[in-house]
Amino acid sequence: MGRKRLGIIGELLAALYLILKFYKIIARNYRTRYGEIDIICFKHRTLIFVEVKARRTAKYGVETAVTAAKQRRIFNAAAMYVKNNKAYSSYKIRFDVIAINFSRAPYIKHYKNAFNISEF
Repeated sequence: MGRKRLGIIGELLAALYLILKFYKIIARNYRTRYGEIDIICFKHRTLIFVEVKARRTAKYGVETAVTAAKQRRIFNAAAMYVKNNKAYSSYKIRFDVIAINFSRAPYIKHYKNAFNISEF
């Protein structure tokens, strides 16, 4: 399976996982000049920006996949989203990572509040 296809399947599985956990998905692949946010959803008046990481093996963990630079790009894109969607301005903000390992059957790990950006 190619890298792009792996990413597409990973994002679909992550979206399905979130739906089954009663999150309301409001955007996928939200693009700005700062970068892309894979999934934007909410639950219990918390707006959640989700980065999806799909891996073929468990050799490289998700811990190294979302660098400080990537976190900053996600934060900037999230700030633009909130600015352009005032209805969510009173919501709490959270940044999650969903890691999907395809080494055998797909295994999903949801890192809630995976990183914090204090300026939000």
